Amino acid sequence: MKDKLSYCVCIDSSKYSESSFELILNEFYHKGEKLTAVHVKNSEKEKSFPFLYHTSKKFNICRSHFRHYKKDGNTTSSKSDYEGVCLEKSSLNSHSYSQFLEYAQKINASLLVVGYKENTQKNSELHSGMLNLIQNSNSPVLVVKEFPKRKLKQDGSFHWLVCIKNSYGKSFKIFKKCLSFINNSKDIVRGVSIKSKNGNYDKDLEQKFNNYCIEKGVKRHSFKYLDNDKDELVTIGRQLSNIINFGEDYFDFVTLGCSPNSHFYLDNNPLVGVLRLAQANILFSNGKTFI
Repeated sequence: MKDKLSYCVCIDSSKYSESSFELILNEFYHKGEKLTAVHVKNSEKEKSFPFLYHTSKKFNICRSHFRHYKKDGNTTSSKSDYEGVCLEKSSLNSHSYSQFLEYAQKINASLLVVGYKENTQKNSELHSGMLNLIQNSNSPVLVVKEFPKRKLKQDGSFHWLVCIKNSYGKSFKIFKKCLSFINNSKDIVRGVSIKSKNGNYDKDLEQKFNNYCIEKGVKRHSFKYLDNDKDELVTIGRQLSNIINFGEDYFDFVTLGCSPNSHFYLDNNPLVGVLRLAQANILFSNGKTFI
């Protein structure tokens, strides 16, 4: 039996915000787990917004989704499982994700969930809020770009692409963590590892990947090594994004590990490349803590 998890979802003005909440509620949440919606608002600024974007409206929508949600015809939630939290923005200069992160870590959330936002100022970089999540989150973060629905899948399965560098680093840890969120009997888990430019790779990785999937009861899993793209202009992040966007398989979720000390530019960080380019939901962790 899987451990009970707690989800903390950031509710904001992005088009993916409400989808983030619905995705967690419909596809991940189980009765007895905790689901918290957090909105960081600027009260003065909100006065000029249409009512649709007011805090009360956002929370009413989330509360309604939670109250009326049923799985397999049965009510799966209780009032104590859901909480809506509104925080007044503490600084006009800080990104709302920073305050969201602080609250999520305070309640020890198992998974942080945010909707994807582009950095409109610099296309090749992430905005400050996302960088803060990458560097400082003690828990895995799910960045939502799409809203897949299991019930609409032909065989009821989600397709996960697990990107792993080696069997001892952060990427393998986030792979192990992602198994907490999948349906062991239905979901398809495909592991990939890109070899270095000189062709080196972790020869034990495939066996360890398969052994761990078997240990956790994952029925549908596979693994392959990929050659590094010969074009020096194609980064690992772009190569992975090409697989996700243009490959033979459609992926609903992608998992990556990352280093909190890396430089966060498109050209030299795989996670940044995938966040910017890939059309899929992205689960990442810096490996600090795995609850």
